[in-house]
Amino acid sequence: MHEQLPFVSIVIPTLNGARDIPDCIDALQKQDYPRDRFEIIVIDNGSNDDSVRIIEKLDLVFDIEPRKGRVFALNRGVRKARGEIIITTDISCIAESNWLRETVQSFADTSVGCVAGEIKQRILKRNFAISFQERHNYMSPMHANNRTPPFLPFSDGASSSFRREVFEKIGLFDESFFKGGDVEFCYRMLLFSDYTIAFNEKAIVWEEGEANIRTLLKQRFRMGQASVLIDKKFCHIINARYKLIRQKKTLKSYYWKNREFLTKTIQFFKCAAQSPFSKKKGLETFDKMMVLGMSIAQNLGRLKGKAEQLYNPEKYKLREPPMLNANSE
Repeated sequence: MHEQLPFVSIVIPTLNGARDIPDCIDALQKQDYPRDRFEIIVIDNGSNDDSVRIIEKLDLVFDIEPRKGRVFALNRGVRKARGEIIITTDISCIAESNWLRETVQSFADTSVGCVAGEIKQRILKRNFAISFQERHNYMSPMHANNRTPPFLPFSDGASSSFRREVFEKIGLFDESFFKGGDVEFCYRMLLFSDYTIAFNEKAIVWEEGEANIRTLLKQRFRMGQASVLIDKKFCHIINARYKLIRQKKTLKSYYWKNREFLTKTIQFFKCAAQSPFSKKKGLETFDKMMVLGMSIAQNLGRLKGKAEQLYNPEKYKLREPPMLNANSE
């Protein structure tokens, strides 16, 4: 019976993850999926802690990717993978024991090329940023399930699974993307193949959120930068595919484009103007401030990305994604 189950490759990039390696690998080895039907592949991306020493003692496939960047490490891992299904996760993630089984079951539908698993937040310590993320279920990729064009659904790389055939058809992760490589890959799959994305709330991994407000805003800033690459690569294709009409640049079009940001701003000031003496009101004010702050950070990142295209075009130069069977060096 075990032989009838698909063989699965779990690819994990790591950089200075010595603290997280034991718990992550232990959770994977305790999966309720036959151990002889999956492999664990860890790719170190230039750690200067004890990561390599720890990994070499474990029962897994290990390699080193000298080029810095998550997409480079992922591509090296995918090339080493033997599985019919290839899953990516992070070394900071702890998978629930049914994670593999639930993921594989979602591929029973032959139209599914990608399975987006659920990501829940591990609470190791509390602060304002951690509590904010917890209240809003910030880590969950399920929010992406209801996006509409020009924003397509995508799977988060911390719990993202693909049929091997997807890589064979459209290539590996695009190494042009310094951020958002998982988003780009899902867009490319949806636009250039007949495969769809399935969201499985039962395929759960637990991961720490952004450690503080500074790193949370920095994350949104880099997302804004990466969105410039997404637009550059896919905007015209999405507009043509979904028959989206670009508005002329009038005051009315600028209003509708920035309506969400304006709404967040107004909501924050309305809330802040009220007396925040109660704990509930104080949290509401703080949350609206955080939502506004993240929106500003992402918009600033986008503006910087557009400016960088002029004075640092090499950073935003699009290249053809490498193919699965090409030489990785």
